[in-house]
Amino acid sequence: MEWSHFIFDSVLIFLLYFGALSLRNVYRRAGLRLTGFGRFLLASALLIQGWHAVEHTYRITRHVQWGCDPCAGIMDQLFGFRPIFLHFWFNVLALTLPLMVFAWYGMRGDLRRLLRGNQAE
Repeated sequence: MEWSHFIFDSVLIFLLYFGALSLRNVYRRAGLRLTGFGRFLLASALLIQGWHAVEHTYRITRHVQWGCDPCAGIMDQLFGFRPIFLHFWFNVLALTLPLMVFAWYGMRGDLRRLLRGNQAE
């Protein structure tokens, strides 16, 4: 179980950073900047998922060393939570925040207009 979570989390962090860099580059080429609530959402998603990756790396290391499943993460040990409780909320935020970023930039039509504008050039 730990390995599937570790691999999924590693792929998710890669895709999130790649998506954030791509989004920033599209805006930069159009002469715009990411601002406001969208930038807050993107920064929050990167921060939460970045820490989530640290937690998973720590947990998989403990799993390999001691064979625990599930293993307690760093924050689980600091705050005395059961391993599943806190990690459930990391997973919720790690999946919800990128969806909110997509909704903010995709549904508003900003990204669609920028991509159409770049194709017309």
